[in-house]
Amino acid sequence: MKTSIRSYVSNYAAVIIILVWALAPFYWMVVTAFRDKAHTFSTNPFPSHLTLENFREAMATDAGNNFLRAIGNSLIIGFATTAIALLVGVFTAYALARVDFRGKGFVTGIILAASMFPGIALVTPLFQLFSNIGWIGTYQAMIIPNISFVL
Repeated sequence: MKTSIRSYVSNYAAVIIILVWALAPFYWMVVTAFRDKAHTFSTNPFPSHLTLENFREAMATDAGNNFLRAIGNSLIIGFATTAIALLVGVFTAYALARVDFRGKGFVTGIILAASMFPGIALVTPLFQLFSNIGWIGTYQAMIIPNISFVL
């Protein structure tokens, strides 16, 4: 009986330690976001010198910040990438899992080999390609590479 209570308590203690360890950076980010700029590097773990000025400054378009537009662009790119990747990925996965065709092993090997290729190695060639075809600053220049990285 004692060992079961001890293991019960130790399991909950381990879960609490892991939660605190995992959520501490998020807590620190929130505390720092609400702090005055002069106290940004304060090591006080408790909220102090609270202000909303940081958020006003981030949302102010007159200072050249267009945070809400950036969030909107990220949502558009994220939703488009997710929808297209799901559409293509579901049908491809079904075909690879259920349909027997000549070269199935080769296709699966190519997919595996492509997924092992580091994505950062494609950044410079993609930038050069998109510069040449005039896609810099467009949605498709973000969506198409994201789809290939996701798939």
